Amino acid sequence: KDVEYGIREGGGYFLCVKSFFQKAKYRLADYVPWKMIQETGRWVYAGGFKRGMRNGRGVERTEDGYVYEGEWENDNRHGRGKETWKSGNVYEGGFKNNVREGKGLFRWASGRVYDGEWKNNKKEGRAVERWPNGDEYTGEYKDSVFGGNGVFKYKNGDTFSGQWSGVTKRGKGVMRYTDGRVYEGEWDKDIEGTGVMRYTDGTVYNGEWKQG
Repeated sequence: KDVEYGIREGGGYFLCVKSFFQKAKYRLADYVPWKMIQETGRWVYAGGFKRGMRNGRGVERTEDGYVYEGEWENDNRHGRGKETWKSGNVYEGGFKNNVREGKGLFRWASGRVYDGEWKNNKKEGRAVERWPNGDEYTGEYKDSVFGGNGVFKYKNGDTFSGQWSGVTKRGKGVMRYTDGRVYEGEWDKDIEGTGVMRYTDGTVYNGEWKQG
């Protein structure tokens, strides 16, 4: 029998089109009642089943072009996996209960790359992010934006190393300019507060700075 006591187990193929259709070979497992899965639209799953749920390795495809290939646990994406979107964006890395979690690499079709830690589908922790224009950030993230200490290398060669709040330099930091100047001190988006600027001719200014 393809299904006994409503339990899918082993390798299989599952097609859902608003209601469902299934065609597979399963082996009998301990009887556990399961619910019919209902979805709007259309998706296909091929892979392992255990106790009527997706478990082990499997591939899910949806009609909008989304593909997940990787590990499952009790119907959740869980473990290592790869997501691909119709747009060309790709994520490879860790999952926990259907969300990106742990170490992972996200590549945008534009050429932007994020390689680092994730929590609950957000960029969180240490990472490196690179942009197609040549900019690069290495440091801490919080809620998918810069948060904490990090180093930003600008495409023109300038480098800022210090504290961030979102995309804003805020707190203490050091900016090394391509023309040889070095500023070390306080920031609030731009130079603001107490700091030292060293110029290439040997001049040093140590004091207060104010934007504008």
